[in-house]
Amino acid sequence: MRVVIALGGIDRGRSGIGRYVRAVLPRLNEQLTHAGGTLAVLGTARDFDDCGSALGDADRIQIPSLYEAPALSALWYLFRAGREARVAGADVLLLPAANRRATWRSTLPTVAVVHDLAQFHIPHKYDALRMFYVKRVLTAALRTASELVAVSEATRKDVVWRLGCSRERVRVVYNGVDTQLFAPAERESSPVADARRAAGLRRPYLLYASRLEHPGKNHVRLLRAASPQPVFARRLRRFRVCAAHPRLAEVSLAGRRRAGECAGAYRPSALDVSIQSGMP
Repeated sequence: MRVVIALGGIDRGRSGIGRYVRAVLPRLNEQLTHAGGTLAVLGTARDFDDCGSALGDADRIQIPSLYEAPALSALWYLFRAGREARVAGADVLLLPAANRRATWRSTLPTVAVVHDLAQFHIPHKYDALRMFYVKRVLTAALRTASELVAVSEATRKDVVWRLGCSRERVRVVYNGVDTQLFAPAERESSPVADARRAAGLRRPYLLYASRLEHPGKNHVRLLRAASPQPVFARRLRRFRVCAAHPRLAEVSLAGRRRAGECAGAYRPSALDVSIQSGMP
């Protein structure tokens, strides 16, 4: 069997979906190789660079860099991805970020993995054009997939609701844990000590690993919940935000659309909120 996996819509491999795809690639390649099959990846040169060593020896089907732009990328996957995968000899096309990139009536079996449909529950999560794409185009395209996969029961309920399909039409495959990357470390080990020192973490702390996207990731609600609670105020006190781009973190925390409403939650009196560059 030859499987082609699409790399569109994975946020340069940095978001949760990006991390998911980078973790799936080597494991899927290994299993296919053991079964006598092959894996190919479909994406731009930048997609290949972003996935790096996770691609292994998978064949590469390169599409023009013109389609790195989100809107053009979405259109290309809708109308060209299935055809390109078939030309490359695919038996199956895997869309690991199908809640962002899907195909329209692909001519070969297509597996669409949906991570969430949060935009239907969170007002103003995306701009009007992207919401039109999701509501009118993406959902229609997903209905044409051969197989639908959801990463949770909650996502399956949303897929059934929005697509109007039966529950049995959607298979749930839960996300796994990369035990090589996320392995326990001794409290006094050098990497842990270095990270605590770099972030100024001398007290107990709560780690909230998330992309800073307002209002989608709900970090404002976390601040609101933490602020009035004595246990947070007494034991944690400091709220560290580690971001690759500190200015973007400030904009996100303040809330671009509802800055006045979020400003109070951004700097609650009980917590000392600070933003630093990078994550130790």
